[in-house]
Amino acid sequence: MSRRAGVRLDRTIANALKWAWKWLGWIILVVLFANWGAIGPTGLIVLAVIATLYFAFRVPAWCGAETRQERHCRNNSHGLLLGCHFREHKWQKFSLAARRHRWKRLGSELWMESKVGTVGLAISGLTSVVAIISAVA
Repeated sequence: MSRRAGVRLDRTIANALKWAWKWLGWIILVVLFANWGAIGPTGLIVLAVIATLYFAFRVPAWCGAETRQERHCRNNSHGLLLGCHFREHKWQKFSLAARRHRWKRLGSELWMESKVGTVGLAISGLTSVVAIISAVA
């Protein structure tokens, strides 16, 4: 194998890993549902929790924090519960999840900014609960 072919192969692997990391939560959910009966209870819980954490803290989404002009921030963020590169936006989004009386506002903001990511978070969270219940029962 020539050196050029080796570099091409390295790029292909790097691109495949980049793609897999971008879609990790969805890949885990597909694996989880496709192999529900074959995976043990511990495996179900671990995969479901990893998918939930991915959607909460890693999935590409818009920030959505409220700006001083009373608009929603359109900067990119990582995760539905984290804001963009502004420290105040990160705190604002995370505090919505941490304080119980703000959950209604968090829910409305999540549905407004990233419907696909919110569906993924809801499915993975529900899967986590079901996996824990099936492990206990």
